[in-house]
Amino acid sequence: MYRELSDELLLFVKSVGYGIIMAVGYDMLRILRRVIHHRPFGVITEDLCYWIGSGFFLFSRIYIQNSGILRWYIFAGVLLGMVLYHGTFSRHLVSFAVKFLLSAEKTISFFTKRLKFCFLRCKITLYKCFCRFFGKS
Repeated sequence: MYRELSDELLLFVKSVGYGIIMAVGYDMLRILRRVIHHRPFGVITEDLCYWIGSGFFLFSRIYIQNSGILRWYIFAGVLLGMVLYHGTFSRHLVSFAVKFLLSAEKTISFFTKRLKFCFLRCKITLYKCFCRFFGKS
């Protein structure tokens, strides 16, 4: 009896972890949406793909852990994991990742502009040298 109870408790704890994993996956979508603008149809499509993928993920985990037998405490654990994560780390992770990616984008843009300027300057200098060497004005 205690063995069965400990197995079910372990499955509940794992389902809380699965809920956290699913919430982190959705936060990745939220970060992507804040960094890259999406149209409403794109958001709907991403959400649909996310939930289909999450369903497959959760079903495969339940199938492996519990031979595909659905129990109410598995879904309660998943919901608890998602709520716990969303209430604690989600806001901080999303804001940090968005700030990091936007600053990285600005830095890359700055260096890209500098490289473009240097390349253009080099092209102009080579053209002037070519014109002097071959006598074109």
